[in-house]
Amino acid sequence: MRPFNQKLKLTLFVFSILLVGTAAIVINNYPTEAKIIKEDCIHCGECVSAASNLFKLEDDGATFTDKAPDGFIYAEYYDEFLDAYAACPTYAIKFKWEQ
Repeated sequence: MRPFNQKLKLTLFVFSILLVGTAAIVINNYPTEAKIIKEDCIHCGECVSAASNLFKLEDDGATFTDKAPDGFIYAEYYDEFLDAYAACPTYAIKFKWEQ
């Protein structure tokens, strides 16, 4: 990785800690944990449209694929996860630390 990109990631990491109190940026391939609130999922498929590598629709709503085992989102899929997170109309997709 280029040094500039690493410095930028570190700066964003520190900023997110100061702003939110929790690290929301993935550094060095450590996974971010996510969850799906099944009661809030309306089966619209927006998450699948935004991040088909991470989400699939089943009878009981959206679930994680094998590329996001148990809600672990690795660095290579982090941008896709953020797209799905933003696309969910009922906010059923959450970071593990969110209420």
